[in-house]
Amino acid sequence: MILKPHIVKRLTKMMSGTRKWRNALLHFLTPTEINSSHFQIGLMLFLPELLVDLFLDSLLAVGTYLEDSKIWKKHVNAYMNIIKIIDSGRYRNIMDMNAGLGGFAASFESPKL
Repeated sequence: MILKPHIVKRLTKMMSGTRKWRNALLHFLTPTEINSSHFQIGLMLFLPELLVDLFLDSLLAVGTYLEDSKIWKKHVNAYMNIIKIIDSGRYRNIMDMNAGLGGFAASFESPKL
């Protein structure tokens, strides 16, 4: 994807935040060979390193994950009681945007999902 410089500036301004992966947006933009005033999005090799740093910075413990799983177990049971068709096998990708640690996904114990 080729981006013009004014779009790069807007993206950088919008995406700047407290997280490392948002602040490093310019590291993923490189000038194209066609025109040096345009940019192309490309992935750098250090992306997995950034993800690991972000995970380690959050200082998560096993107890935190287990507590999250316990909370989501209650929520998922409530979802399944209210929305009966969840367990029908009709839906494969179910998400809750508030699920942070994976406890939401771990709480589904249906072979149909």
